[in-house]
Amino acid sequence: DHGHLNDLSHVRFLVIDEADRMVQQGSFPQLQRILEAVHDANPIDSDDEDEDDDEEDEETDPDRLYGLPGIPGEARVQMLNDVLAQQIEAQRQENDEPVIAELDDTEFVQQQEQTIKNVQDEPHPLMLPSAPPVPRQTFIFSATLTLPHSEAYSKKANKKSSKKRKALPVTVDGALAEILEKARAAGKTKVVDLTTSNKLFARDDKSIQIISQNDKSSANSLTPNQSSPPDSLVSSRLPPGLTLQYMECTQKHKDSFLYAYLVTTAQGSSGPCLVFCNSIAAVRRVGTTLLTLRLPVRMLHANMPQKARFKAVESLRQKKSRCIVVATDVAARGLDIPSVSTVVHYDVARQTDTFIHRAGRTARGMGEDAIGSSLSLVSPAEDKAHDAIAIALGSKKLFKTVPLDGRLLQEAQERVNLASKIVTVDDVESKTKSSNAWFEEAARETGLEVDEDMLEEGLAGGDLREQQQLRQAQQAKSSLRVLLSRPMVTQRFGKFLSSHSTANMPENVVPYVVPMDNTGTQKRRKRRRRG
Repeated sequence: DHGHLNDLSHVRFLVIDEADRMVQQGSFPQLQRILEAVHDANPIDSDDEDEDDDEEDEETDPDRLYGLPGIPGEARVQMLNDVLAQQIEAQRQENDEPVIAELDDTEFVQQQEQTIKNVQDEPHPLMLPSAPPVPRQTFIFSATLTLPHSEAYSKKANKKSSKKRKALPVTVDGALAEILEKARAAGKTKVVDLTTSNKLFARDDKSIQIISQNDKSSANSLTPNQSSPPDSLVSSRLPPGLTLQYMECTQKHKDSFLYAYLVTTAQGSSGPCLVFCNSIAAVRRVGTTLLTLRLPVRMLHANMPQKARFKAVESLRQKKSRCIVVATDVAARGLDIPSVSTVVHYDVARQTDTFIHRAGRTARGMGEDAIGSSLSLVSPAEDKAHDAIAIALGSKKLFKTVPLDGRLLQEAQERVNLASKIVTVDDVESKTKSSNAWFEEAARETGLEVDEDMLEEGLAGGDLREQQQLRQAQQAKSSLRVLLSRPMVTQRFGKFLSSHSTANMPENVVPYVVPMDNTGTQKRRKRRRRG
């Protein structure tokens, strides 16, 4: 349908974005076919590859026939040309019977060489002069190109190093070298690092120059023996306006710490917030819990309709709102929303590059306004993974602890416990309603009548324990409504009569209060008057 895509021989610029995802094993197989098509249409380094392939064939083909008895060198196949045709025709005219020519080895070799020379000198009618290759420039963009190789590439590199074949000089390393090899990029390589180090890496086949963007007159140079810059320069860095924080807690109390951070701290309440989880189930549970606490929450994951995803993304563009989006790693890339002020890692990222992309959703842009916070909730089981990320970023000292008032945290725990009871019961009741609705729809399609005894009654029709669980959830709703209608305080009862204390809370934190819904009380009053 698109004819201009069939001819890739004139491609002069090849741009690859989010390159670190391209090198992951099994990801984007279409990219490999596209890169091969671009290279086949305009093979810039075909001569080097042919030489490498020939050398590899010589080593890997043990059954190759190098010569025949009595014939030095390899056996050759000679095609019939005009000279041989004339000789055969002349022999037929002179003698009726074919004449077998007897030649010794020397005469046979001379005749073969002369025939081959005549064939090579004659221009072939189908051979046209090939057009010169079009120079192609490759641009690669990513936030984690300086990370180590992927596992699949490391194994492949080890196998290649064992063979004695010609290889291009290695001027870069890590995931960058891997994507350059897949893109068949040749020539000089320049790496521009726009991170807190403010370094510009200019690399060629002889040396690697590390030039500071602030002072380009001073430059460090590495010898060819040093294949990469120091670890302090290669380690992936985050924007300068980003503050890294962490809080250690158990997996059970993560909801309480998250709620306390969003409500009682200046960082958590300063603007739109992104909360990242490692699974869709965790997104639904955490998002529903925060919704029960009456926070402005939206969820974002791969199983949602596109329209719902757009609404969740647009809610983050309100700069001064307290909107919270609980998402999977589907939101870790491609979102350029400068208004996001806080990123919370509810689950510690499984890989360093995932953490970098998550944290990079805040502190975007340039200038004094490009500031943000990244908070990691670390459970004992995730402590090892968090330490690995901290070491990859440079040092564990980059992460600062977040001070939380213990009395405020205790009140947050009380609210979260009530919300968890409500969420658990609502989840069971929701599944019961969905099951009954499916059963009634199926019976309606088949023309059958449904007996009410065949439908599930939920917790209300269960045993005593389930009925008690339902009553506790109803009581929790009324108790939570009362707690949310007043600000969180550090004490409610004291020795002396005084107003509720809100000490230890920052002055710029506005207490989050949800007014009580009096519609139910008004309805009851109207009923009493009518009675």
